[in-house]
Amino acid sequence: ARIGLSFDEMVEFKSVFEGSFRVATADGSAVEGLFAVSENLVSFQPIELLAPDTSYVVTVPAGGITDFNGNAVDREWSFQFSTGAELSSP
Repeated sequence: ARIGLSFDEMVEFKSVFEGSFRVATADGSAVEGLFAVSENLVSFQPIELLAPDTSYVVTVPAGGITDFNGNAVDREWSFQFSTGAELSSP
């Protein structure tokens, strides 16, 4: 399953990497994957299928992803999702 984020400006491809777009299980284990950028859309494709009944956290740290003018995300934000019926807290 691909994870996608939409930004209000066109994203600089070079600013998108494991340190600027983090996907991990709720216990902090990183999920390996590939990134793609298309204008203002950033997507993450896990290398392996996501585990069933597992909670995940997506984090974009402050100062990471930038637009074409070099303006970086000004504050960290994150969200959780689950491949099961319930979320587990990180």
